[in-house]
Amino acid sequence: MPLGSRPEAGDVVVRQAMQEGSVVYVMRTVPGPDQFFLRTRQAAVERALAFAKRARVGAWFSNGEADIVRLEEVPSQKHGVHRLAHVAGSAVA
Repeated sequence: MPLGSRPEAGDVVVRQAMQEGSVVYVMRTVPGPDQFFLRTRQAAVERALAFAKRARVGAWFSNGEADIVRLEEVPSQKHGVHRLAHVAGSAVA
């Protein structure tokens, strides 16, 4: 597996999970226990990106399976706002 393709110590990971029959998004730092539960993917990813930027660490998203992608903020061509994407450039949210 290429270097940097998995979270490292200190990185923040958002994963999708089920809780009481509902989809929730769980945020944690690596290694460590779950720290936050959020109701929407957008809120979880935005919080993860903000934390990662402040702490100068990576941010990752996992669908709860083996799939995990690194997140980054990229400027949108439209309206100067940010959209969320993984490093390959496909939209995540």
